Amino acid sequence: MTPQTPAIGTGPSAAYDAVIIGAGLVGAALTLRLLQLGLRVALVDPSPALNAAAVKQVQAEAPSGDIATYDVRVSALSPASRRLLEDIEVWSSIQDAAQPYTSMRIWDARNGGRIGFDAMDVQQPDLGCIVENRIVLAALYQRLAAAAAEPKAQLRLVRGKLRGILPAQDDSRLLTIDTIAADGEPPAKALTLSSRLIVGADGPGSQTRRLLDIPTREWDYGQQAIVATVAFDESHDSVAWQHFTPSGPLALLPLRAHLGQQGSPGGHEGRLISIVWSQDHDEARALMAADDETFLQHLNAASEGCIGTAIAAGKRVSVPLRQCHARRYHMDAAVLIGDAAHVIHPLAGRGVNLGLKDVTALAASIERGLGRGLLPGHIETLRRYELQRRPDNLAVMAMMEGFHRGFTSRSALLNNLLNRGMSAVHALHPLKRKIISLAMN
Repeated sequence: MTPQTPAIGTGPSAAYDAVIIGAGLVGAALTLRLLQLGLRVALVDPSPALNAAAVKQVQAEAPSGDIATYDVRVSALSPASRRLLEDIEVWSSIQDAAQPYTSMRIWDARNGGRIGFDAMDVQQPDLGCIVENRIVLAALYQRLAAAAAEPKAQLRLVRGKLRGILPAQDDSRLLTIDTIAADGEPPAKALTLSSRLIVGADGPGSQTRRLLDIPTREWDYGQQAIVATVAFDESHDSVAWQHFTPSGPLALLPLRAHLGQQGSPGGHEGRLISIVWSQDHDEARALMAADDETFLQHLNAASEGCIGTAIAAGKRVSVPLRQCHARRYHMDAAVLIGDAAHVIHPLAGRGVNLGLKDVTALAASIERGLGRGLLPGHIETLRRYELQRRPDNLAVMAMMEGFHRGFTSRSALLNNLLNRGMSAVHALHPLKRKIISLAMN
Protein backbone atom coordinates (compact mmCIF):
# COMPACT_ATOMS: atom_id res chain seq x y z
CA MET A 1 0.00 0.00 0.00
CA THR A 2 1.36 3.42 -0.99
CA PRO A 3 2.04 5.64 2.03
CA GLN A 4 -0.12 8.74 2.15
CA THR A 5 0.83 12.22 3.23
CA PRO A 6 -0.98 13.62 6.26
CA ALA A 7 -4.35 15.12 5.31
CA ILE A 8 -4.30 18.55 3.73
CA GLY A 9 -7.16 20.99 3.30
CA THR A 10 -9.21 20.81 0.11
CA GLY A 11 -11.26 23.97 0.46
CA PRO A 12 -10.88 27.38 -1.20
CA SER A 13 -7.50 27.96 0.47
CA ALA A 14 -5.80 26.33 -2.53
CA ALA A 15 -3.50 24.17 -0.39
CA TYR A 16 -1.31 21.47 -1.91
CA ASP A 17 1.24 18.88 -0.90
CA ALA A 18 3.50 20.04 -3.74
CA VAL A 19 3.52 22.93 -6.20
CA ILE A 20 5.78 22.34 -9.19
CA ILE A 21 6.99 25.36 -11.14
CA GLY A 22 7.78 24.42 -14.73
CA ALA A 23 6.07 21.91 -17.01
CA GLY A 24 8.95 20.82 -19.20
CA LEU A 25 9.90 17.15 -19.46
CA VAL A 26 11.30 17.05 -15.93
CA GLY A 27 8.54 19.00 -14.17
CA ALA A 28 5.76 17.10 -15.95
CA ALA A 29 7.37 13.74 -15.17
CA LEU A 30 7.71 14.62 -11.48
CA THR A 31 4.08 15.71 -11.36
CA LEU A 32 2.90 12.32 -12.61
CA ARG A 33 5.25 10.49 -10.24
CA LEU A 34 4.02 12.43 -7.18
CA LEU A 35 0.41 11.80 -8.15
CA GLN A 36 1.23 8.10 -7.95
CA LEU A 37 2.23 8.68 -4.32
CA GLY A 38 -1.21 10.08 -3.59
CA LEU A 39 -0.10 13.71 -3.24
CA ARG A 40 -2.22 16.71 -4.14
CA VAL A 41 -0.22 18.62 -6.73
CA ALA A 42 -0.42 21.92 -8.62
CA LEU A 43 1.65 22.34 -11.80
CA VAL A 44 2.40 25.93 -12.87
CA ASP A 45 3.73 27.00 -16.27
CA PRO A 46 3.07 29.87 -18.73
CA SER A 47 2.63 27.46 -21.65
CA PRO A 48 -0.80 27.52 -23.37
CA ALA A 49 -0.79 23.74 -22.93
CA LEU A 50 -1.37 24.29 -19.21
CA ASN A 51 -4.72 25.95 -19.83
CA ALA A 52 -7.29 23.56 -18.37
CA ALA A 53 -9.25 23.37 -21.64
CA ALA A 54 -6.36 23.40 -24.09
CA VAL A 55 -4.30 20.72 -22.35
CA LYS A 56 -6.85 18.09 -23.32
CA GLN A 57 -6.04 18.74 -26.96
CA VAL A 58 -2.24 18.70 -26.77
CA GLN A 59 -0.90 16.48 -29.51
CA ALA A 60 2.32 16.17 -31.43
CA GLU A 61 2.16 18.06 -34.72
CA ALA A 62 0.67 16.03 -37.56
CA PRO A 63 3.42 13.72 -38.83
CA SER A 64 4.86 14.47 -42.24
CA GLY A 65 7.74 13.34 -44.39
CA ASP A 66 8.90 16.97 -44.65
CA ILE A 67 12.21 17.45 -42.84
CA ALA A 68 11.09 20.96 -41.83
CA THR A 69 8.42 19.49 -39.50
CA TYR A 70 10.88 17.85 -37.11
CA ASP A 71 11.46 19.30 -33.66
CA VAL A 72 15.06 20.48 -33.45
CA ARG A 73 15.04 19.72 -29.72
CA VAL A 74 15.81 16.05 -29.11
CA SER A 75 16.96 13.99 -26.15
CA ALA A 76 19.13 10.89 -25.93
CA LEU A 77 17.13 8.98 -23.35
CA SER A 78 19.01 6.41 -21.29
CA PRO A 79 17.43 3.06 -20.36
CA ALA A 80 16.94 4.45 -16.83
CA SER A 81 14.98 7.41 -18.23
CA ARG A 82 12.94 5.02 -20.33
CA ARG A 83 12.08 3.00 -17.22
CA LEU A 84 10.81 6.14 -15.47
CA LEU A 85 8.62 6.98 -18.47
CA GLU A 86 7.29 3.42 -18.35
CA ASP A 87 6.57 3.75 -14.62
CA ILE A 88 4.49 6.91 -15.13
CA GLU A 89 2.67 5.22 -18.04
CA VAL A 90 3.71 7.43 -20.95
CA TRP A 91 6.34 5.35 -22.74
CA SER A 92 3.75 3.42 -24.78
CA SER A 93 2.80 6.72 -26.47
CA ILE A 94 6.46 7.52 -27.23
CA GLN A 95 8.17 4.27 -28.21
CA ASP A 96 7.05 4.13 -31.85
CA ALA A 97 8.68 7.54 -32.48
CA ALA A 98 11.90 6.73 -30.61
CA GLN A 99 15.05 5.69 -32.46
CA PRO A 100 17.21 3.25 -30.50
CA TYR A 101 20.96 3.49 -30.96
CA THR A 102 23.01 0.35 -30.57
CA SER A 103 26.48 1.89 -30.82
CA MET A 104 28.32 5.13 -30.14
CA ARG A 105 31.45 6.09 -32.05
CA ILE A 106 33.74 8.84 -30.72
CA TRP A 107 36.70 10.19 -32.64
CA ASP A 108 39.07 13.14 -32.60
CA ALA A 109 39.68 15.15 -35.77
CA ARG A 110 43.29 16.14 -35.05
CA ASN A 111 45.00 12.91 -34.02
CA GLY A 112 42.48 10.32 -35.15
CA GLY A 113 41.89 8.83 -31.70
CA ARG A 114 38.77 6.63 -31.64
CA ILE A 115 36.67 4.68 -29.20
CA GLY A 116 33.49 2.71 -29.70
CA PHE A 117 30.75 1.55 -27.34
CA ASP A 118 28.31 -1.19 -28.33
CA ALA A 119 25.15 -2.50 -26.68
CA MET A 120 26.25 -6.07 -27.36
CA ASP A 121 29.19 -5.50 -25.01
CA VAL A 122 26.74 -5.42 -22.10
CA GLN A 123 24.20 -7.86 -23.57
CA GLN A 124 21.56 -5.16 -24.08
CA PRO A 125 19.43 -4.42 -27.16
CA ASP A 126 20.50 -0.77 -27.26
CA LEU A 127 22.37 1.97 -25.37
CA GLY A 128 19.38 4.31 -25.32
CA CYS A 129 17.14 6.08 -27.81
CA ILE A 130 16.83 9.44 -29.52
CA VAL A 131 13.41 11.10 -29.54
CA GLU A 132 12.06 14.56 -30.30
CA ASN A 133 11.18 16.48 -27.15
CA ARG A 134 7.82 17.42 -28.65
CA ILE A 135 6.82 13.75 -28.78
CA VAL A 136 7.70 13.21 -25.11
CA LEU A 137 5.92 16.37 -24.01
CA ALA A 138 2.78 15.42 -25.92
CA ALA A 139 2.65 12.06 -24.14
CA LEU A 140 3.25 13.68 -20.74
CA TYR A 141 0.61 16.36 -21.30
CA GLN A 142 -1.98 13.83 -22.44
CA ARG A 143 -1.41 11.92 -19.22
CA LEU A 144 -1.64 15.13 -17.18
CA ALA A 145 -4.89 16.04 -18.89
CA ALA A 146 -6.38 12.68 -17.99
CA ALA A 147 -5.28 13.07 -14.35
CA ALA A 148 -6.72 16.61 -14.12
CA ALA A 149 -10.04 15.44 -15.56
CA GLU A 150 -10.65 12.71 -12.99
CA PRO A 151 -13.77 13.20 -10.80
CA LYS A 152 -11.69 13.53 -7.63
CA ALA A 153 -8.61 14.97 -9.26
CA GLN A 154 -5.50 15.43 -7.16
CA LEU A 155 -3.97 17.64 -9.86
CA ARG A 156 -4.52 21.30 -10.70
CA LEU A 157 -3.00 22.78 -13.86
CA VAL A 158 -2.26 26.50 -13.58
CA ARG A 159 -1.25 28.57 -16.58
CA GLY A 160 0.80 31.33 -15.04
CA LYS A 161 4.15 32.67 -13.85
CA LEU A 162 5.65 32.56 -10.38
CA ARG A 163 5.80 36.06 -8.87
CA GLY A 164 6.79 35.49 -5.25
CA ILE A 165 7.51 33.00 -2.47
CA LEU A 166 6.57 34.03 1.04
CA PRO A 167 8.16 32.77 4.28
CA ALA A 168 6.99 29.49 5.74
CA GLN A 169 3.82 29.52 7.80
CA ASP A 170 3.34 26.42 9.95
CA ASP A 171 4.14 23.50 7.65
CA SER A 172 3.54 25.32 4.37
CA ARG A 173 4.86 28.13 2.17
CA LEU A 174 2.80 30.59 0.16
CA LEU A 175 3.33 31.29 -3.52
CA THR A 176 1.88 34.11 -5.58
CA ILE A 177 1.17 33.31 -9.21
CA ASP A 178 0.32 35.72 -12.02
CA THR A 179 -2.15 33.66 -14.00
CA ILE A 180 -2.46 33.97 -17.77
CA ALA A 181 -5.92 34.01 -19.31
CA ALA A 182 -6.72 31.99 -22.41
CA ASP A 183 -8.47 33.58 -25.36
CA GLY A 184 -12.10 34.32 -24.55
CA GLU A 185 -11.65 33.93 -20.79
CA PRO A 186 -12.01 36.66 -18.14
CA PRO A 187 -8.86 38.71 -17.41
CA ALA A 188 -6.24 36.86 -15.42
CA LYS A 189 -5.52 37.74 -11.82
CA ALA A 190 -3.07 36.90 -9.09
CA LEU A 191 -3.44 33.55 -7.38
CA THR A 192 -2.12 32.49 -3.97
CA LEU A 193 -1.23 28.84 -3.39
CA SER A 194 -0.18 27.16 -0.15
CA SER A 195 2.13 24.16 -0.40
CA ARG A 196 4.12 21.85 1.81
CA LEU A 197 6.74 21.56 -0.92
CA ILE A 198 7.83 23.90 -3.72
CA VAL A 199 9.71 22.36 -6.64
CA GLY A 200 11.63 24.57 -9.06
CA ALA A 201 11.70 22.78 -12.42
CA ASP A 202 11.73 26.01 -14.40
CA GLY A 203 14.96 25.67 -16.34
CA PRO A 204 18.34 27.43 -16.51
CA GLY A 205 16.95 30.90 -15.77
CA SER A 206 14.90 29.58 -12.86
CA GLN A 207 12.67 32.19 -11.21
CA THR A 208 12.25 29.79 -8.30
CA ARG A 209 16.00 29.68 -7.71
CA ARG A 210 16.22 33.46 -7.95
CA LEU A 211 13.40 34.02 -5.44
CA LEU A 212 14.99 31.54 -3.03
CA ASP A 213 18.25 33.48 -3.43
CA ILE A 214 20.22 30.31 -4.12
CA PRO A 215 23.61 31.23 -5.65
CA THR A 216 25.09 29.40 -8.63
CA ARG A 217 28.50 28.63 -10.04
CA GLU A 218 28.41 29.26 -13.78
CA TRP A 219 30.49 30.23 -16.79
CA ASP A 220 30.11 30.92 -20.47
CA TYR A 221 31.82 28.64 -22.99
CA GLY A 222 32.00 31.43 -25.55
CA GLN A 223 30.21 29.13 -27.99
CA GLN A 224 26.82 28.35 -29.42
CA ALA A 225 25.29 24.96 -30.17
CA ILE A 226 23.68 24.73 -33.61
CA VAL A 227 20.92 22.13 -33.64
CA ALA A 228 19.10 20.90 -36.74
CA THR A 229 17.63 17.81 -38.39
CA VAL A 230 19.66 16.66 -41.39
CA ALA A 231 19.12 13.94 -44.02
CA PHE A 232 22.10 11.91 -45.25
CA ASP A 233 22.44 9.77 -48.35
CA GLU A 234 23.41 6.68 -46.34
CA SER A 235 21.81 4.86 -43.42
CA HIS A 236 22.80 5.81 -39.88
CA ASP A 237 22.58 2.09 -38.93
CA SER A 238 21.40 3.07 -35.43
CA VAL A 239 24.83 4.51 -34.57
CA ALA A 240 25.38 7.77 -32.65
CA TRP A 241 28.57 9.69 -33.46
CA GLN A 242 30.56 12.22 -31.43
CA HIS A 243 33.26 14.06 -33.37
CA PHE A 244 35.66 16.33 -31.50
CA THR A 245 37.04 19.12 -33.67
CA PRO A 246 39.41 21.96 -32.69
CA SER A 247 36.50 24.42 -32.77
CA GLY A 248 34.03 22.28 -30.80
CA PRO A 249 32.24 18.91 -30.71
CA LEU A 250 29.77 17.69 -33.33
CA ALA A 251 27.19 15.11 -32.21
CA LEU A 252 25.25 13.18 -34.84
CA LEU A 253 22.26 11.41 -33.32
CA PRO A 254 20.09 8.98 -35.33
CA LEU A 255 16.40 9.86 -35.65
CA ARG A 256 13.34 7.86 -36.64
CA ALA A 257 11.53 9.29 -39.66
CA HIS A 258 7.91 10.41 -39.46
CA LEU A 259 5.39 8.53 -41.55
CA GLY A 260 3.68 10.83 -44.02
CA GLN A 261 0.02 10.90 -44.93
CA GLN A 262 0.49 7.98 -47.32
CA GLY A 263 2.39 5.96 -44.74
CA SER A 264 5.73 6.84 -46.31
CA PRO A 265 8.70 8.21 -44.30
CA GLY A 266 9.33 10.81 -46.99
CA GLY A 267 12.30 8.88 -48.35
CA HIS A 268 14.32 9.53 -45.17
CA GLU A 269 13.82 6.32 -43.20
CA GLY A 270 17.09 5.34 -41.54
CA ARG A 271 18.88 8.44 -42.86
CA LEU A 272 17.82 11.25 -40.53
CA ILE A 273 20.24 12.72 -38.02
CA SER A 274 19.85 15.33 -35.29
CA ILE A 275 23.04 17.37 -35.09
CA VAL A 276 24.34 19.29 -32.07
CA TRP A 277 27.29 21.30 -33.37
CA SER A 278 29.21 23.54 -30.94
CA GLN A 279 31.07 26.44 -32.53
CA ASP A 280 32.63 29.73 -31.43
CA HIS A 281 30.23 32.66 -31.74
CA ASP A 282 31.63 34.03 -35.02
CA GLU A 283 31.62 30.64 -36.75
CA ALA A 284 28.14 29.87 -35.38
CA ARG A 285 26.74 33.15 -36.66
CA ALA A 286 28.23 32.50 -40.09
CA LEU A 287 26.78 28.98 -40.22
CA MET A 288 23.36 30.21 -39.10
CA ALA A 289 23.40 32.89 -41.82
CA ALA A 290 24.56 30.52 -44.58
CA ASP A 291 22.18 29.07 -47.15
CA ASP A 292 21.44 25.34 -46.95
CA GLU A 293 23.98 24.37 -49.60
CA THR A 294 26.83 26.20 -47.88
CA PHE A 295 25.79 24.92 -44.45
CA LEU A 296 25.75 21.33 -45.70
CA GLN A 297 29.19 21.76 -47.28
CA HIS A 298 30.65 22.81 -43.92
CA LEU A 299 28.79 20.00 -42.14
CA ASN A 300 30.12 17.39 -44.56
CA ALA A 301 33.66 18.64 -44.01
CA ALA A 302 33.23 18.41 -40.23
CA SER A 303 31.56 14.97 -40.22
CA GLU A 304 34.24 13.49 -42.50
CA GLY A 305 31.78 11.20 -44.28
CA CYS A 306 31.00 9.06 -41.23
CA ILE A 307 27.39 8.64 -42.48
CA GLY A 308 27.95 9.47 -46.09
CA THR A 309 26.94 12.90 -47.37
CA ALA A 310 24.46 15.32 -45.81
CA ILE A 311 21.96 16.22 -48.55
CA ALA A 312 19.14 18.19 -46.85
CA ALA A 313 18.64 20.21 -43.67
CA GLY A 314 15.63 21.40 -41.73
CA LYS A 315 15.46 24.60 -39.72
CA ARG A 316 18.49 25.58 -37.66
CA VAL A 317 18.49 26.95 -34.11
CA SER A 318 21.50 28.19 -32.13
CA VAL A 319 21.71 28.15 -28.35
CA PRO A 320 24.41 29.97 -26.28
CA LEU A 321 26.41 27.47 -24.23
CA ARG A 322 26.78 27.94 -20.51
CA GLN A 323 27.36 25.67 -17.57
CA CYS A 324 25.51 26.35 -14.33
CA HIS A 325 25.28 24.55 -11.01
CA ALA A 326 23.28 25.64 -7.97
CA ARG A 327 25.39 25.78 -4.82
CA ARG A 328 22.58 24.06 -2.96
CA TYR A 329 19.50 22.17 -4.12
CA HIS A 330 17.02 22.92 -1.33
CA MET A 331 16.00 25.62 1.12
CA ASP A 332 13.05 25.89 3.53
CA ALA A 333 10.65 23.33 2.00
CA ALA A 334 11.71 24.21 -1.55
CA VAL A 335 13.88 22.17 -3.91
CA LEU A 336 15.45 22.48 -7.36
CA ILE A 337 15.51 19.79 -10.04
CA GLY A 338 16.64 19.51 -13.65
CA ASP A 339 18.13 22.54 -15.37
CA ALA A 340 17.08 24.76 -12.49
CA ALA A 341 19.75 22.95 -10.46
CA HIS A 342 22.34 22.04 -13.09
CA VAL A 343 23.06 22.78 -16.76
CA ILE A 344 25.77 20.87 -18.62
CA HIS A 345 27.41 21.13 -22.03
CA PRO A 346 25.00 19.46 -24.50
CA LEU A 347 27.57 17.19 -26.23
CA ALA A 348 25.42 14.14 -27.12
CA GLY A 349 22.08 15.53 -25.90
CA ARG A 350 22.02 13.57 -22.63
CA GLY A 351 21.37 16.41 -20.18
CA VAL A 352 17.70 15.52 -19.72
CA ASN A 353 18.75 12.19 -18.18
CA LEU A 354 20.21 14.01 -15.18
CA GLY A 355 16.89 15.80 -14.69
CA LEU A 356 14.91 12.57 -14.92
CA LYS A 357 17.30 10.97 -12.42
CA ASP A 358 16.47 13.92 -10.15
CA VAL A 359 12.79 13.03 -10.53
CA THR A 360 13.38 9.42 -9.56
CA ALA A 361 15.54 10.34 -6.57
CA LEU A 362 13.25 13.08 -5.24
CA ALA A 363 10.14 10.93 -5.57
CA ALA A 364 11.88 8.02 -3.82
CA SER A 365 13.03 10.31 -0.99
CA ILE A 366 9.53 11.75 -0.58
CA GLU A 367 7.99 8.26 -0.58
CA ARG A 368 10.44 7.12 2.06
CA GLY A 369 9.69 10.19 4.16
CA LEU A 370 5.93 9.66 3.88
CA GLY A 371 6.43 6.15 5.20
CA ARG A 372 8.03 7.71 8.29
CA GLY A 373 5.27 10.30 8.68
CA LEU A 374 7.33 13.18 7.27
CA LEU A 375 5.82 15.93 5.14
CA PRO A 376 6.98 16.20 1.49
CA GLY A 377 9.05 19.30 2.23
CA HIS A 378 10.73 18.01 5.38
CA ILE A 379 14.41 18.89 5.56
CA GLU A 380 15.48 15.25 5.98
CA THR A 381 13.65 14.32 2.78
CA LEU A 382 15.21 17.13 0.75
CA ARG A 383 18.67 16.62 2.25
CA ARG A 384 18.58 12.93 1.30
CA TYR A 385 17.67 13.91 -2.28
CA GLU A 386 20.57 16.37 -2.50
CA LEU A 387 23.08 13.94 -1.00
CA GLN A 388 22.11 11.39 -3.63
CA ARG A 389 22.00 13.64 -6.69
CA ARG A 390 24.65 16.31 -6.16
CA PRO A 391 27.73 14.02 -6.41
CA ASP A 392 26.39 12.33 -9.55
CA ASN A 393 25.55 15.63 -11.22
CA LEU A 394 28.98 17.04 -10.35
CA ALA A 395 30.72 13.96 -11.73
CA VAL A 396 28.88 14.16 -15.06
CA MET A 397 29.45 17.91 -15.29
CA ALA A 398 33.17 17.42 -14.63
CA MET A 399 33.38 14.71 -17.28
CA MET A 400 31.60 16.85 -19.90
CA GLU A 401 33.81 19.79 -19.01
CA GLY A 402 36.92 17.63 -19.28
CA PHE A 403 35.92 16.35 -22.71
CA HIS A 404 35.17 19.84 -23.97
CA ARG A 405 38.29 21.54 -22.65
CA GLY A 406 40.58 18.65 -23.46
CA PHE A 407 39.56 18.17 -27.07
CA THR A 408 39.36 21.90 -27.85
CA SER A 409 42.68 22.66 -26.18
CA ARG A 410 45.46 24.06 -28.39
CA SER A 411 47.99 21.99 -26.43
CA ALA A 412 49.36 19.25 -28.69
CA LEU A 413 50.62 17.36 -25.61
CA LEU A 414 47.20 17.31 -23.91
CA ASN A 415 45.45 16.34 -27.13
CA ASN A 416 47.93 13.53 -27.70
CA LEU A 417 47.43 12.24 -24.15
CA LEU A 418 43.67 12.23 -24.60
CA ASN A 419 43.92 10.30 -27.83
CA ARG A 420 46.24 7.77 -26.23
CA GLY A 421 43.73 7.46 -23.40
CA MET A 422 40.89 6.82 -25.84
CA SER A 423 42.87 4.09 -27.58
CA ALA A 424 43.74 2.50 -24.23
CA VAL A 425 40.11 2.49 -23.05
CA HIS A 426 38.98 1.09 -26.41
CA ALA A 427 41.27 -1.90 -25.86
CA LEU A 428 40.17 -2.50 -22.24
CA HIS A 429 36.83 -4.26 -22.62
CA PRO A 430 36.04 -4.59 -18.87
CA LEU A 431 36.52 -0.81 -18.46
CA LYS A 432 34.38 -0.13 -21.53
CA ARG A 433 31.61 -2.30 -20.12
CA LYS A 434 31.77 -0.37 -16.84
CA ILE A 435 31.52 2.97 -18.67
CA ILE A 436 28.55 1.73 -20.71
CA SER A 437 26.74 0.48 -17.61
CA LEU A 438 27.23 3.82 -15.84
CA ALA A 439 25.95 5.74 -18.89
CA MET A 440 22.83 3.57 -19.10
CA ASN A 441 21.75 4.30 -15.51
